Amino acid sequence: MIIMGSNETDAYLQLVNQLKSYSNIPENLTSSLGNYNSSINVLSQQDRFSKPMPWIGLYVATASMLCILAMVADLIHGVRNGKLWFPNKYFTLNAASLTVIAVAMKLPVDLSSIMPGVVDQNVKLISLVFMSTMMANLLPSLATMDNKSLVSNMIGLGILVITVVVNVCIQIGTRLLRIDQRSIVGFIKNPLKANKTGIDIIIFAYGYVGTLLLLLMIQTCSALAIVTFKLILEWKYKKVHESILNLIDQQQGTLDVQKLKQHVGKYWTIAETGSPQFMAACLPTSSASGMGVVITCKILACWSAILVVCVSHVLRCLNWKNEPRMNENEDLRDYVLQLHDDTELAEITLKRIDQSLKHFIQKVEKKRPNYLTKLIMESRGFQGVGKYDNNHHHIPSLLTTTTTEEHPSSWSLPLVTLTAIAVSLPNIQKETVDRLLRGVSEGLAYVALVEECLNNASDDHANIQNYMVERLLRGVNEGLAYVVLNSKDDNNRNIKDIKKAARSLWLEVVNGHKWLGYKLQKLAPKRDSTSQILQRFKDTAKKEVETTTDICKSISAKSMYRISETILSSYNNGRDNTSHEELFKQLSSMISDILAACLTNLPQVIVMKCHTSEIEKREASVRAAAQLLYETTEIITILQGRALPESLDQDDLPFIDKWRASLNHIP
Repeated sequence: MIIMGSNETDAYLQLVNQLKSYSNIPENLTSSLGNYNSSINVLSQQDRFSKPMPWIGLYVATASMLCILAMVADLIHGVRNGKLWFPNKYFTLNAASLTVIAVAMKLPVDLSSIMPGVVDQNVKLISLVFMSTMMANLLPSLATMDNKSLVSNMIGLGILVITVVVNVCIQIGTRLLRIDQRSIVGFIKNPLKANKTGIDIIIFAYGYVGTLLLLLMIQTCSALAIVTFKLILEWKYKKVHESILNLIDQQQGTLDVQKLKQHVGKYWTIAETGSPQFMAACLPTSSASGMGVVITCKILACWSAILVVCVSHVLRCLNWKNEPRMNENEDLRDYVLQLHDDTELAEITLKRIDQSLKHFIQKVEKKRPNYLTKLIMESRGFQGVGKYDNNHHHIPSLLTTTTTEEHPSSWSLPLVTLTAIAVSLPNIQKETVDRLLRGVSEGLAYVALVEECLNNASDDHANIQNYMVERLLRGVNEGLAYVVLNSKDDNNRNIKDIKKAARSLWLEVVNGHKWLGYKLQKLAPKRDSTSQILQRFKDTAKKEVETTTDICKSISAKSMYRISETILSSYNNGRDNTSHEELFKQLSSMISDILAACLTNLPQVIVMKCHTSEIEKREASVRAAAQLLYETTEIITILQGRALPESLDQDDLPFIDKWRASLNHIP
């Protein structure tokens, strides 16, 4: 039957009326033709309301494709990182993924649309299989959540699954969903030419619904098990962590590169074997969910599943070639976390963990900060730390009587301030300026890590506090631990203000070639001498301190005032004929010395980042520590060959004020 629109319906009625006017046409025939009018109207309305269906189908297909791409991305990520299992990095259980999955499940939950076609019926069936596959893939992601998020996400998943199941059961009960065996087989071979005849096998639909309910039960049981085994893993982690701390206390001297590599290797093993996702993937419920999906997919996508499995095994075999030996000097089995003491991790898994670290190192070593390394090599000591602001205790009363309170010093702000002066100087080759900017830009990333960890300026690093508390209880690093334990005062807010000021000022210098809105070219004209340029910076900073109400601008202006005043004082009260090139060289030397002094703290930062109290973030924190170590190996080696100031204790290394006081012999 041809479905007609409203215009065609009107034409049909006119034709029937015209036929009635002919006497040679039987009346019963024209009457029968007229009775079809209501049916034609219904079909016409259905045709009109079905026009959005292609767009709805595109909407559902887009959501399904997003889910597939996320699962494929996790597969590739797992293979590239040498995992024997596929961790959830992109396809995780959260509000966003539940929303996308709900859109992808629109067809099987649709009770109102008429979908009598073979393709429509089989698409509903395949959607249930797709839902089962996604649920099995989401299981390891349950281990990445805290208890509160786990409960809320499981409730959301349960509501979604129950909604799908109830709607499909309604369709089965009302015979809206009728699936025949031959149409299934025909649909797999050719969806457009599927056979419409055959016996009715609703049992397949019941089977897929049962699989969804089974997977929901498995997910719920896994969530309960995850809460328990996290507590077990945390208890075992604390024991191993305690033994490593005791070993560090027993070692004499500083942590050299070799000791740091061993330290990172231990925590890498701990993080990999104690990963909540790894333990979730090892649960029997995970195997059960995978088996359920395999059985379900066997009917509709067996060849595709076999192809994926074959490709995965080929990739794994390629990665297993030339496997390196484990470090013979370290028995990493002592740092393997297992839920059950009577089980032992397979040798191939240990080798895989070691291989994943080596693969990670190869990638990290390609990203070494070469410009920063060259800048550090230009430094011959740490004397520049004492030169940039040795007039700290002779600040004019103007700067101490303003409404803006005094702020503690930091590493990043003087670096940015000195760089702003250096790059403003005229008659300096562009390549030289660019090298300095790139070196400082690379260095500030590591300076931020030092300030964030050792000054404890961020609440996101509560693990640093725990570490330092443990060190305090041992009687080691008492000074630094005391600072960390007392960092929850107003000084914490001041440090954050300084970091914000340095960050915004650096973006302004690099991207806009400005300082607090002033163009550097106007602050340093070519005709002016170095003393005049420094005096202009000093006067501009003084003006900003007097007039600004912005806390960050005030901090930046004070830093510029002190540094320019200090350099001018070294020029014999401003009467000096130093050239632009000589001043640039002096400033570059100060910058490299400050960077070198700050980065002597890198070993301590690496040790701290290896440990975190949050089990969900532990693996990422260890990877960050490994990345920091292997990016800066050359820098650490260079700096460990230099002698520190005699009056500077190890506990004072994180604080630039302590360095400056030591170098300037300030009691």
